[in-house]
Amino acid sequence: MANINKIDGNAFRQIMAAASSYLADNKERVDSLNVFPVPDGDTGTNMSLTFQSAVAELAKVGSNKVGDLTQALARGALMGARGNSGVILSQLLRGFAQEADAKETLDGISLAKCLSGASKMAYRAVIKPVEGTILTVAREAGEASLRASREKNDAYYVLKRFVTAARISLDNTPNMLPVLKEAGVVDAGGAGYLIIWEGVLKYLDGDLTTLEDQKSDQKASFAGVLSDESIQFRYCTEFIIQGENIPQDNLRDYLLNLGDSLIVVGDGDLVKVHVHTNNPGLALEKAVKYGELFKIKIENMVEQNKDAVSSGKASWNTELGAVAFKSAQKAEVEQEIGIVAIAAGDGISEIINSLGADRIVSGGQTMNPSTADILEAVEDCPAKSVIILPNNKNIIATAKQVPDVTNKKVYVIESRSIPQGIKALLSYDPDMGVEDNFQNMSQALKEVKTGEVTFAVRDTTMNGIQIGQQDIIGLSEGKIQAVGKDVSEVVKDLVSKIVDENSAILTLYYGADVTEEEATLLVEELEKQYPDLEVEAYSGNQPLYYYLISVE
Repeated sequence: MANINKIDGNAFRQIMAAASSYLADNKERVDSLNVFPVPDGDTGTNMSLTFQSAVAELAKVGSNKVGDLTQALARGALMGARGNSGVILSQLLRGFAQEADAKETLDGISLAKCLSGASKMAYRAVIKPVEGTILTVAREAGEASLRASREKNDAYYVLKRFVTAARISLDNTPNMLPVLKEAGVVDAGGAGYLIIWEGVLKYLDGDLTTLEDQKSDQKASFAGVLSDESIQFRYCTEFIIQGENIPQDNLRDYLLNLGDSLIVVGDGDLVKVHVHTNNPGLALEKAVKYGELFKIKIENMVEQNKDAVSSGKASWNTELGAVAFKSAQKAEVEQEIGIVAIAAGDGISEIINSLGADRIVSGGQTMNPSTADILEAVEDCPAKSVIILPNNKNIIATAKQVPDVTNKKVYVIESRSIPQGIKALLSYDPDMGVEDNFQNMSQALKEVKTGEVTFAVRDTTMNGIQIGQQDIIGLSEGKIQAVGKDVSEVVKDLVSKIVDENSAILTLYYGADVTEEEATLLVEELEKQYPDLEVEAYSGNQPLYYYLISVE
């Protein structure tokens, strides 16, 4: 299989499935490369979920032209993009697809152009490209693939040289970014991108099999066309479980016997599930034993594809590189402006809802929502214009994909934290137009300082500070500002570095692992320490982060 010199449609389907499987198997390794040793390092998870969404689109394409398949791959990645890493990956796949265009197959030369074109598109999509990241890995490996194609017009040869160059480039990223060297890691996004193409190479070398290969117990063939009938599991089933100490391993083992394309992610109290199965009822019956179910979605993938094609409900805009959805006929629009906000934690969601958010998308420090998740909320919002509050720096890029895939006017306020999002909501004026509200709410972000208190997941050194695994750490303005063994002491240390002579209000949002009594006691201590400050505490019930801190 290693002697393949051209990649046709069937081969492309298979190698992408293999790459998705390999990335899913290695996502935790990529997650661990996060520069900050926080528990929500999710680069690998976001890339894996994004790529799985991309590969799922291939099953909906009847054509076997590589060009058509790469367009589907880019389309799926756009809608499934999660976090900054997922958005950049979607742009890499978009650039790959543009170079593939209408090609039937990819030889060495055309594959190299696709790999190089992927890098160029990603660079154009990033406002301020930073070297030593996934961009560098993609560019240097793409350049190596072009050189290889001039030596030998062979797809396998080009791919092997590409992977070798990507490894070398990735190993060099700490020498380009001091923060990586200090943390003792390579770039996580670059590692994820390398793993995708390593998976392809391993599959061609016979060192990797996909789930479909294992079930059929036969080697993949580069012949035949994937049809609707070849989809073994028809129902795409998704839901969220909210409970206590949800046994994810037990749930995962059970669902593996029901189907494939399984994703089980989250913490002990909030778990998101995605599975392709012929028995969605059995999946739900098992899940409901562990807690309440939310956002249940079951779709017949075969019928969905037929309906979309026949009714023209979706089309690929080649100029934008985006899927353009035609809004279904809805009830009369109720308002001019709607607000969609992203939030994690019941308490945080209730606060944001009470301040005027029309729709709330679950996500934040963990479980970053996809483009499709945010788009669904925008389309469901009863308004002509919609303002999105991402409330997390890693969701901003995903939110910015939404305006290109809806007919509504969408404005993205670059809120990087929950306190910033709350401040923006407090600045909303229903008597003003959307443009003025966008300007005022964006300006309001500058009036609040944010702190976060969580725990370290590994030993490391940051900004000259020695950090041990399980140490309590306080972050503000993108830096670790406090480290200790006691949550309350770290909060007080962090607050002392955020508060200044202009501060008037200190607000604490305590998480799921903090009791009301603990938060009340901390407030009393802070009131004594800062008698001129108004100190408040609210239950946010957010996962992983003991406290979110707002200073105004």
